[in-house]
Amino acid sequence: MSTHSKELLFVQGAKKTGTSTIVGILNCHPEIFVLYETMLNNSMVSKYGNQFLSRYPEARQFFKTNRDFGVPYLELLSFLEKKNPAYRYRYFGDKIISVDPDKIRSKGKIKIIFALRDIRTWLIKEQIQRDYRTDLDLVPAALDYLHFCIGSIRRPNSICVRLEDLVKHNQDEVNRIARFLEVDLSVYTDHWWKKLDVFHEEDPKSSIRWYDGHPSSRINPAEMDSSVLLKPNPFWDKILNLFDKYYYCEDKNDFEEVEIQHDLDSLEEYRKFSPVRLEDAYLNISTTRLGVDRPQSWKHKLKGKPRKFRGKE
Repeated sequence: MSTHSKELLFVQGAKKTGTSTIVGILNCHPEIFVLYETMLNNSMVSKYGNQFLSRYPEARQFFKTNRDFGVPYLELLSFLEKKNPAYRYRYFGDKIISVDPDKIRSKGKIKIIFALRDIRTWLIKEQIQRDYRTDLDLVPAALDYLHFCIGSIRRPNSICVRLEDLVKHNQDEVNRIARFLEVDLSVYTDHWWKKLDVFHEEDPKSSIRWYDGHPSSRINPAEMDSSVLLKPNPFWDKILNLFDKYYYCEDKNDFEEVEIQHDLDSLEEYRKFSPVRLEDAYLNISTTRLGVDRPQSWKHKLKGKPRKFRGKE
């Protein structure tokens, strides 16, 4: 077992950006335990928090609002190590669904893996349509997401993982994550998608069965789930130049703080384009739900009156 000091590790991103896949990869390592949307820093217990409490009801005390985001996690880690001394973790944390790049703040040692995907395909995902009503206006969602993408650049002790890279160059991305964490993932992540539920019943990782509802995390990443054809629109002309500038940067040190802040401040100007409906921004949309026995997919050519999207992700 490693003699390294304990560190908090969080995987943060919007829905449909590959956060679950990253959690699955990380938890293959015996010294890494990333909870799943447990959200300890909240007095209200989440869906997966309740799964965890079914195994460890005494842990209810750690679900509490704290100004230091990491404090409840460090307390829970100490509890688990006393409860299950055979399982000790160098990295411990949670998957956080949020587009606030500053949501996770802690005085302790902390690392963050930000999950991102191309905004062009993110905006059309069914969950994003449902949560943001991008069918009526995609500007609010796009600006929230762009703020997250830009803001994540300035966070220390963090890396950004693009979903496209995770799918098309999976082993390279796994190796990059390993270098960031200074651990050897190669020994444990061979065919990682087959190991999501291979935990001993006494291992705390077995207390949350998040993977039952996320079939796309249980397959070899070989293809993207969506493709689109954009329609010419002034909104695209403005935001895509800014999005691509940060999304495709290879070194966050290329940006000065003044430049980052200027670009964040400029986002408010783009609200003048609202509303931009999906049919105003896309000519064609195609998306598939990966990992199910009978893949569900839908293709839609956008023209004329808005149509209800009946396809499932």
